[in-house]
Amino acid sequence: MKTINFFAKSILPVAVLLSIYSCEKDETTIVTEEKILAEDSIEQVGIPEEEWITDIHKNDTKNLISTVSGRDYKHFYIDYNGDRTRDLVAVRTKNTGTRSTEIHILDGKSGYSRFLLQTGTAMPELHSHFEIHIGKSRKEGLLLYVILRKNTGTHSTEFHVISEKNGFHKFYSQNGSPIPESPNYRFKLLNRTYRDHLHYIEVFKNGYSYRTLDAKYTYKRFLDY
Repeated sequence: MKTINFFAKSILPVAVLLSIYSCEKDETTIVTEEKILAEDSIEQVGIPEEEWITDIHKNDTKNLISTVSGRDYKHFYIDYNGDRTRDLVAVRTKNTGTRSTEIHILDGKSGYSRFLLQTGTAMPELHSHFEIHIGKSRKEGLLLYVILRKNTGTHSTEFHVISEKNGFHKFYSQNGSPIPESPNYRFKLLNRTYRDHLHYIEVFKNGYSYRTLDAKYTYKRFLDY
């Protein structure tokens, strides 16, 4: 009986320790899973101004939005600096000081009262027949997508991509596509990237969803499902 009691007393602390270790391991696993979930939920696509429903008071004298407003600008909202607050990305397409398409980013957390970034890019000024999109990926940072729909060198709709990783002064890719030059097509970045680089792009023809361009092939072909 004494022997049994001895083993029981010896085993009990071990069981308690194993239980504690198991709980700590489970908690660590939960934290890790939550972290991964949070990282996966990072918004990757800039919301165009016309789709943004929050009133941000453009004429508020406390913010700088009026300094990046007007017909020369395209506005997008995205969490640029990873603070879980959407920042304002203003893309100036013409009449710029750098003679290039420029990116100006206002900090959302400061109420758009300070700039996070102001830079020229590798893309010349744009005047007509283009479409602008903003995205963000883990390996490229902020991405500027310029889609040229007419008067292109390839006689097709062209996709020009500039990434933050390259300092915005070098093109990530410049390619024609299977889409002809036409004003009948519109485009939308999907919240999905190829290996954390470029976004897949949904194509709309005459207002209806048509096909998806494959990011793997830098938009030179459609995605095969």
